[in-house]
Amino acid sequence: VPTIDQDISPFDSIFDILDIEFSTSGRTGQTAESIDIELEEHTEGLVYGGLKIAGFADVIYIDEVPYIPDENSILVKSRVIKSPDLIGWIGHIKKMEKHEEKYIKNGTAYAVLTVKTDWYTVKTDHTTGQKRKSKIKTSTAVFRDSCPAPNVFERPTQAKGYINEYRSKSIPNTRVYVPSEGLTKIVYEYGGNSSEHIFMLGERQADEKGIISTAYTTVNYWDGSLSYLGDSLIINGPFDKNKLKVTCYTPYEEFQVTDFQHTINDLPADSWTKDFLAFLLRDLLMLFCGYKLVRVIIPP
Repeated sequence: VPTIDQDISPFDSIFDILDIEFSTSGRTGQTAESIDIELEEHTEGLVYGGLKIAGFADVIYIDEVPYIPDENSILVKSRVIKSPDLIGWIGHIKKMEKHEEKYIKNGTAYAVLTVKTDWYTVKTDHTTGQKRKSKIKTSTAVFRDSCPAPNVFERPTQAKGYINEYRSKSIPNTRVYVPSEGLTKIVYEYGGNSSEHIFMLGERQADEKGIISTAYTTVNYWDGSLSYLGDSLIINGPFDKNKLKVTCYTPYEEFQVTDFQHTINDLPADSWTKDFLAFLLRDLLMLFCGYKLVRVIIPP
């Protein structure tokens, strides 16, 4: 008799067999510090440092084309200190302020680090021996870097759903549909049950510098306990809109659908039931007529 090793778990899907981790989200949470890249530094006025675009966070690939969520995905490494070349300098640094700006223009990512340094000098009056501080002066140093940038992924921030309710005494049902463009999945919840309609699955990957990205594959399947037909959720029985919750997911965000076009279709008094009753009455009438004919031909 075959036995099953208790330490061996059954596979739930083909993805378990292939031992591949898939995700519908393109968010990785990666920071510039996790990327292996050398920072080139040099002296700029009173400060010493450097700035480098290390890469982009939350990169996704769809049909082998890279995308990012927005300008904030530019990952920048920077460091600024007082210049070591100032040894012997009679000045004093009071304050150093750093401002970093990132933006994308015409397909190019730019990073600019502006460092404003407030400084002063101290002179000694050789007659009185008193030390006198000069007025505060400000020096500005700017570090720049640029590189080609992926396109920003266009995705919806809201969606309109469509509810087609078919009211009938015998078989009432409702169909719920939400357009899927730009979405990775739609989660439908109704009456304590739920189903997911999944459109894209992403596989995580990393390059030689350690930059993590998500390569998406287009799919189309449902998973869950609720019924469906094609691209629509099917709710059997009387429909209660208050029990319905629909959440859309893009590679980067999620949002709930609140705008529905609700169409109610009152079906005629169950035409299939009428046909069935007519068929049944016709058969009964034929049986009754046959019975009467037999009684006439063959008297009791």
